[in-house]
Amino acid sequence: MVNPEGESGSENRKVKEFTVCVLLKGDDILLRLGTRGVSIGKWCAPGGKIEAGETKEDCAIRELREETGYSISKAGLVYHGNVDSNFPDDEAVYRVHVFSFKGDAGKQSTQREKAELSWFNKSMLPKDKMWKDYELWIDRVYRNEGFSIEVYYRSKDGDTIERSEIKDANKRKSAN
Repeated sequence: MVNPEGESGSENRKVKEFTVCVLLKGDDILLRLGTRGVSIGKWCAPGGKIEAGETKEDCAIRELREETGYSISKAGLVYHGNVDSNFPDDEAVYRVHVFSFKGDAGKQSTQREKAELSWFNKSMLPKDKMWKDYELWIDRVYRNEGFSIEVYYRSKDGDTIERSEIKDANKRKSAN
C-alpha cells in the first residue's frame, strides 16, 4: 500500500466515500449495531455511503434520520475530518467523513431502519465490538477537534490495525 516514494498509496486508488454522524448528548453517544456487510455485529455511529449528487453533509443528515429516526439541521452539524481505511487485497480506499451533532435532535421518529440503538457513556464504549479506528478519533470528536487519519487494517474484519497515521489534527470546521 506504500508506493516506491514511501507515500501512502490511497491517492492513486479508487476512493469510496461514506459518512458517519456522531450524535452526542453530554458524555453519551448514540451507536447502532451493524446489520449489514463488514459492520455486522459492530457498534457504529450512524452512517452510510454518499449517494450520487449528494453532499457529505446531506448524507450525514439523511443517514442519521434513516438509521435512528432523529432529524437534525445543518446548523448544528460539525465536520471533524476523515478516516481513510485500507484493507489488504482491496483496490479501494474507504473514506469516512466524520460529523458530530450536539444540539437538540428532537423527538425520535418511529420511521427508521430496524437495528438496535443504544446510548453509551464515553467511558463505557463497547470498544471490543467497534471498528478499531474509533479509538483513534472518537476522543477528538468529544474535544471538538479536526483530523485526517489513514488506517491500514490487517484484515477486512476491522479488528486489528496494522498501522495508522494521523496526518492532520486541526480544529474542526463548521459544516455550513
